[in-house]
Amino acid sequence: MDTKPNSVKATELRRTDIAFCSERDRFAVVWRVVAIAGTNEVEVTFLDKEGEVHQRYGDDEDVALRRRGINAQLVIECLCVPLGERACAWRSERRSDHTFHAGFIRDVDGPGFVAALGAWENGGHIRLLPDGGEFPYSFSLADDLGLALVDYCEGDIAVRVFDELEAYIRALDLYARGPLGSPERRAEHERNVARALRTGTFPGSAAFESR
Repeated sequence: MDTKPNSVKATELRRTDIAFCSERDRFAVVWRVVAIAGTNEVEVTFLDKEGEVHQRYGDDEDVALRRRGINAQLVIECLCVPLGERACAWRSERRSDHTFHAGFIRDVDGPGFVAALGAWENGGHIRLLPDGGEFPYSFSLADDLGLALVDYCEGDIAVRVFDELEAYIRALDLYARGPLGSPERRAEHERNVARALRTGTFPGSAAFESR
């Protein structure tokens, strides 16, 4: 297999791509690509173990790419029905605090789907969540960079892309610890949300659960 990086135009970089950041002299995760008003440049925000770094590129400038990011958005583009349309019993639609997308994948089992998304080894950006279902038949994955949850059940796929960080954190805590069925659980939920926002960690992740 050829492991040499490809090059893409800076404007073609996508969130969660692994691209070369010359400021750090290494490959890092692309977090954001923003056009700079009044110029022919974009600003790319990279994330790595030392935090954020911002770098400007010309629109036509090439950037070395180690691999394309695999994220919830690509699941939506490849496997889900367009927003508002129906496929079997599923419909993609806007909901109160997120956009819901639905789809189906054939001829790939649960472990294969997890492997295709890189949830075993991609550094935590997409995580296989603590099993609240019946893995490998039913489970969920978290795309922390995309603020999205990917639910899998015997080939059916649902992707929830949240509008705000807090809404995403609340959904993660509900998955990890169950519904708000008592005053004690509601109080615990609020504490977990506040701690996640304060520490920059996510319920269900090793960083959050070890604190």
